[in-house]
Amino acid sequence: MERYSRVKRNQIMQEWKEHDYKLIEQYHVQKNWPIREMCQILSISRAAYYKWLHRKEKGPNPDEIELIEKIQELAKKKKRLYGCRKMSRKLKDIYGIEVGVKKVYRIMARLNLLSVYRPKKHTWIKSNPGQTAENILNRDFESTAPNQKWVTDITEIKVPKTNQKLYLSSILDLYDRSVISWKVSTKNNSVLVDETLREALEKNPGGCQLFHSDRGFQYTRPVFCHWLEEMGIQQSMSRVGRCIDNASMEGFQGIVKDILFILHPEINSIESCIQAVSETIEFYMNEYPQERFHGKTPAVVRAEAFKTDHPAEYPIQPNLRIQKFWKKIEQKNW
Repeated sequence: MERYSRVKRNQIMQEWKEHDYKLIEQYHVQKNWPIREMCQILSISRAAYYKWLHRKEKGPNPDEIELIEKIQELAKKKKRLYGCRKMSRKLKDIYGIEVGVKKVYRIMARLNLLSVYRPKKHTWIKSNPGQTAENILNRDFESTAPNQKWVTDITEIKVPKTNQKLYLSSILDLYDRSVISWKVSTKNNSVLVDETLREALEKNPGGCQLFHSDRGFQYTRPVFCHWLEEMGIQQSMSRVGRCIDNASMEGFQGIVKDILFILHPEINSIESCIQAVSETIEFYMNEYPQERFHGKTPAVVRAEAFKTDHPAEYPIQPNLRIQKFWKKIEQKNW
């Protein structure tokens, strides 16, 4: 039993109890055995048995049946991508059903519909920096308006059923976590990075105030650094071997790759993978609500921000686990 989650254990225990309740009901009706003695033998409270019996006679709650049907419908449609929080948001947005996250979790666990999303572990390789910039961002991922801080990186995507790889280069705005631009290529080179930035500047002619990346050779090239300088964009780079300095981008890449293979299990070629990446980013922008934005998608938050001179602020809630981790690191350094 210990290998199961708490909700699953409770479900199994409830099924066992219900089996006993049915036995008591059966033998009481067929053989007129006394309920009191059967409850004592099975170590069951008579009050619990009668509560089950009256609930059984009334039949299932229509609201509960509707809720379960909607959860099953959404889970099937989105291939179990949504967790309990996003499922709760979608139930409210699409069907107007307001239900607590814990209740949604219990139902999803009972029906084996919990999200198949799992964070993946990555191995990062240190690079020898060329022309570098200071870590000006310094893990300050807060932004009060669009186009203040952009972060970028390249991630590798292994194409299923082939020995081929794709490289996804993307630029993310830290205000609304929107994908400003993205490019896919079979080659991890400077052209890929240049095209990604060029598209971002075409869509946002004013550029951004701060541009943060790791110390990959594509970003440390003098010509690339000079390009940013001419645009009046301040360049920032992560410290060597410190992927946490670009944590927002790393997290986004993990989410995109998980969604990619959940929504598109049929990928079997370079062409189908590129199309799937495009549809995945479209899904992330327009159909992937985020808790920090009160259930809004990045596209909605960005659109709202450009309609006003005073965009709404979405502060990042402190992560106590990460704070505790860094506190331990500081104590070790002392």
